[in-house]
Amino acid sequence: MFAIQPDQQYPVKLDQYDIADIQRLYGEKIENDKPRRTPAPAPPPPPSPDLCSLDRVNGILILENRMYISYKRYVWSVDLDGRTYNGPLALSKHMSFLHDNYTRVTAAYQSPSGDLMVFVDNLVYLVQYPEFSLRPGWPKTLQELGFPENALINGAVNTHRGRSYVVYNGNAGGEKNETHRNKRVAKFTPLEATFPGIPKGVTSIFRYIDGNLYFTTRSQFYKFNEFTRTVSSAGKFDLRILNIVCPKAELMQQLRDLLDRIVRFNDNSLTSASDYWNDDDTGVRLSDFRIRRRK
Repeated sequence: MFAIQPDQQYPVKLDQYDIADIQRLYGEKIENDKPRRTPAPAPPPPPSPDLCSLDRVNGILILENRMYISYKRYVWSVDLDGRTYNGPLALSKHMSFLHDNYTRVTAAYQSPSGDLMVFVDNLVYLVQYPEFSLRPGWPKTLQELGFPENALINGAVNTHRGRSYVVYNGNAGGEKNETHRNKRVAKFTPLEATFPGIPKGVTSIFRYIDGNLYFTTRSQFYKFNEFTRTVSSAGKFDLRILNIVCPKAELMQQLRDLLDRIVRFNDNSLTSASDYWNDDDTGVRLSDFRIRRRK
């Protein structure tokens, strides 16, 4: 072997000892060795949604002293007393029996028997509460419960009067027979006939602790009294109608209150200062000056 490359090349043949020494220094030659590619890291999971950042939800259900709010594959558990909430939690952690690749819970209510009727995509689950276990023979398709082939569930509720309604396709309603073994729909009626004043395009229904039913569209809410069959109020949907105070909203309210106090303080200061103005700019109220002179 040469330390430098000579001008004239000579054929070189290494013996086994030279080959072994070279391999000890540089390693053996591997035939057809393809360069190894480092696998790309897995993409990070998408961030979980924040309840206070949502402009609409898929469903609301009150069980005992907690309110459950669902959006897509997530659910929040809200304390009715403290208005604090946990989550979001994946629905599959509460209900491991849900079908794979489900997208969202479209509606849910608690029947008079205590079981939960949960609508997930185009399937319906009858869930035993509080065990959160699936009843035998379920889930069932919408068609097995009597809904038409093209039905898209928008909301469902068991009213304060104990009657169960399901709204589908935005403006059609079906009353379910809770005494029937398969919980089939007993009759279908237009939404306006059952709930006068509620417009088309309903996206969810829930029963609230104030004795009213609440209907939501994509941006509005309607508070409905089922005993008088009237809409008592309506407006833009916001979590504050559920008495949930979001941290950002609470901070903004505190800022508004502070600004109001500053404005009131300035107004009072200007009013008080006007009592001291006089012609000679002494800054002494004339009334006080007269009182002192009389003494």
